[in-house]
Amino acid sequence: MLNLLGNPGFESGLAGWTVSGNTAVSGDAYNDSNALETNQGAYQYIPVNAGEAITFSLWAKRLADPGWAGIYLDFYNAYGYPISNNWKDITNNEYKAYAIEVEAPVSAYYAVAGVLTSGTNGSILVDNALFTTNNSISVPDNANLLENGGFENGLNGWSRWGIVRHTGSKVQNGNRAVEFSFGYATLDQAISIVPNQQYRLTG
Repeated sequence: MLNLLGNPGFESGLAGWTVSGNTAVSGDAYNDSNALETNQGAYQYIPVNAGEAITFSLWAKRLADPGWAGIYLDFYNAYGYPISNNWKDITNNEYKAYAIEVEAPVSAYYAVAGVLTSGTNGSILVDNALFTTNNSISVPDNANLLENGGFENGLNGWSRWGIVRHTGSKVQNGNRAVEFSFGYATLDQAISIVPNQQYRLTG
């Protein structure tokens, strides 16, 4: 699954995260080289769609006595008004996985995913954060999402209007191409896409 968080393992420092309080990169990592240490909080904004199944997870531990500490996932509508909030307490002094799994509520437009602590007499360490949705499927580089993109199977998979036909002449690649008549004619195909993924259409 595609992780929608930027810099989820803090290997690029604090890039991508909004932080508060005394927050810095620590070498006491769960994985790789870095973790985030904070006595207050850190979060990211992520666009979401209502009805998506969302998972926000990370590894965290308490240092000394930070008071209350937790992982949270809040949803907002397009006007910036809060819709719902979800949280789980961070309770262990050793690294432990914490996760929130929830469906994005009606009218959800974006989420705020983060950690928070009262930082009484300590801090929390956070590493390996992950934010996925049931639509966040990782698309390999150079993957062709079009069905029958080379028209080797005629016009299968394509919707057309007007006079459009497949042909074996003037072919760039393979054995087939498509030919449009004079006048108005169209050829199209519906494709599912995911947020924060770049796409390129060539032909």
